Amino acid sequence: MEILKTIETIIELCITVCGCIFALWIFLRDKRRETIKRLVNQVIAYNCLEQEYLDVLSNKKDMPKQNIQVGMRKRAEKNPKNIGSTYPDMTPSTARKILF
Repeated sequence: MEILKTIETIIELCITVCGCIFALWIFLRDKRRETIKRLVNQVIAYNCLEQEYLDVLSNKKDMPKQNIQVGMRKRAEKNPKNIGSTYPDMTPSTARKILF
């Protein structure tokens, strides 16, 4: 009888540990998803901000937006303060696809 109680205690302990691990896994997965959503929204926001700056600059300099955009991105790539590639390859539409 005492062996059955010991086995029951071990099984209860295993179920409790598995439940805690599963709950932790769900928490971390949801936290990761929220971080991804936040980063995707930041990509969209920075792209919209870049477009607004390009509108203002193209009106002031009477230059096409595309020329200003390419020039500024090349200038940012050459800046030694920037680490890694600074040329963006994610547009707001590709960023939105990640959310859904």
